[in-house]
Amino acid sequence: MQAAYWRASGEPVRQVTDLLDKCVEMGLTVVRMWAFFNEPTDDRDQRGTPKALEYQPGVYNEDFLWGLDYVISEAGKRDIKLLPVLTNYQKEYGGMRQYANWALRRTNLRSEDFYTSPDAIRMFENHVRKIVTRRNSITGVNY
Repeated sequence: MQAAYWRASGEPVRQVTDLLDKCVEMGLTVVRMWAFFNEPTDDRDQRGTPKALEYQPGVYNEDFLWGLDYVISEAGKRDIKLLPVLTNYQKEYGGMRQYANWALRRTNLRSEDFYTSPDAIRMFENHVRKIVTRRNSITGVNY
């Protein structure tokens, strides 16, 4: 499941529920989904917030977090387990490269640079902690 959950209202809500319904039809019981998106973007929502889950180190877009809550809630209704992907080695959607860029205050670094930066690793660990300790705003259940 890609970033269709970023603001799970209107069309994105239908995309999420349609996709989960198709998973049920196919007999899937486990679905991999992204729980990250920290790529820099100039695309902003109505409040001026960047359309990214984590748009600065440790700063999160609440619409994205609610979208994660929604996906988890809807998957639970269908007895689908989710495997959240917490970062990405490739350059798309940020991931390890973006943590390295933030930590080293440069751009266009390689994903490999993540491994040599204690600050980048710490940023990622903070992201993991943010996601895995979150209480779902819809179900009230901890992730």
